[in-house]
Amino acid sequence: MRIRITDDGNEQDINDIFEMLKAYNLSNREESKNVPLGIFYEDDGKKLAGLTGETFGNWLCIHYLFVEEQLRKEGLGSELLLAAEKEAKHRGCKYAFVDTFSFQAPEFYKKHGYNEVFSLNEYPYTGKRYYYTKELVETITPKVELFNNEVEEAISVMRNVAKWGRSKGFRVWLDDWLTPEELITSEAQPENFHIGKVDGKTACAFILQPSDVEYWGTRPANEAVYLHKLCVCREFAHINMTKSVIAAIRNDCRCKGIKYIRLDTGLDEKAVRKIYLNAGFKIVDIIDYDNGNSLALYELEV
Repeated sequence: MRIRITDDGNEQDINDIFEMLKAYNLSNREESKNVPLGIFYEDDGKKLAGLTGETFGNWLCIHYLFVEEQLRKEGLGSELLLAAEKEAKHRGCKYAFVDTFSFQAPEFYKKHGYNEVFSLNEYPYTGKRYYYTKELVETITPKVELFNNEVEEAISVMRNVAKWGRSKGFRVWLDDWLTPEELITSEAQPENFHIGKVDGKTACAFILQPSDVEYWGTRPANEAVYLHKLCVCREFAHINMTKSVIAAIRNDCRCKGIKYIRLDTGLDEKAVRKIYLNAGFKIVDIIDYDNGNSLALYELEV
C-alpha cells in the first residue's frame, strides 16, 4: 500500500474515485434521482444564451447561466432564471442553489431573492465566490405594522416569551434583566422600544438602537440600526414573523437612508442563526471570549 500523488488529471483515476463514492452514496442516501434541466435561447440553431442544471429531490441546482454580451440588460437572464424556477417547482422542488463569482452575477441573484449562505474569500487569489439559496415555495408572511415608544408593552412581550423559553429548557433572559432600569440606556432610549402588530394584535417586540458601541464600535451616524431582544408572541410563531419584521424595519430604514440592519447572537445558538440567515443576514464577524464562548455579528444590507 502506498500514497500516489499526481497532477495529470487522469480521467481513469477520477472516474475510479467517483464510482466508489457513487456506490457508497446510493447505498446510504434517500432515494432520489438527478434530472437534467436545460433552457436555451437560440437563433437559427446558434445558442445565444442558456441555463443548465439539474433537479435533485427538493432542490434545483443551477450549474451555468450565460447570456451573450450584446443581449445583456434586456431581461433575458431573468427570463431564463424564472423559467428554470418554474420548471423546478413543476418537478416538486422547494429550493434553488447556485454559486457565482464576484465578477459574475452576485447582484443579479440577490435581486431575484437569492440569499447568501456562505462565501469563499481570496478565491482563487483576490476574488470571491458566493453560494446562494432561495426558497421556491412561497410562504404567506403576515404584514407587520411597527409602533415605537412602547416600553411597557415591549417588555411585557419579552417577559412572556422568556417565560415560555425557560419552560422549554432554553437559555433565555432572566426577568431581572427585563426591566426598564436594565434595558433603558444611553443607546436604547424609550423611543427605541418597538412592538409589531398584525391585524391590530401585538405579535412581537424588539429594541432598535441607533448605535451599539460595545460590539460594533463607533460607527458613522445613520449608517445602521442595531436590533436587540426580538421576541415573537407564541400565537404568531412559525409563520415567518422574523422575515416580516425585518421587511418592515428594512422599509423604514430605506425611507431614512440607513444602509444596514445589524444584530448579535451567541455563535452556538444554531436555531437563531438559521432564522437570521434565512432572513437574509450574513455573519460579518465573530468575537471570541476567554471563557470559550463566541458572539456572532450579523449584518443585512438594506
